[in-house]
Amino acid sequence: MLVSIARAADPAPLLDSLSGFSHLSWTARDGAPSGIGALAQTSDRYLWLGTTLGLHRFDGFRFSSYPFHPKQQRLVSHDISALMADPQGGLWIRYRAGGISYRTKD
Repeated sequence: MLVSIARAADPAPLLDSLSGFSHLSWTARDGAPSGIGALAQTSDRYLWLGTTLGLHRFDGFRFSSYPFHPKQQRLVSHDISALMADPQGGLWIRYRAGGISYRTKD
């Protein structure tokens, strides 16, 4: 009969490797939208959030709702089901009811 002893791993190396990280969270009080169903990050480092109520952009500090300027074209729908960033900085937007849009980098 072969018997081996199992020992718990030393947690110190793991804790040391996490020491440079921090964790933050955002809620509606911070302006975070609800109903998020899609995420994408474009090459300009913005995080885009597709929700049931529209498209939002997060710059690491604050959330903004699209369109950002009155002259920007409105989206076909507010109910977004998928987002995909491309290497040129553009954003593909798919709507739950069907159809897609492409938003070019500013």
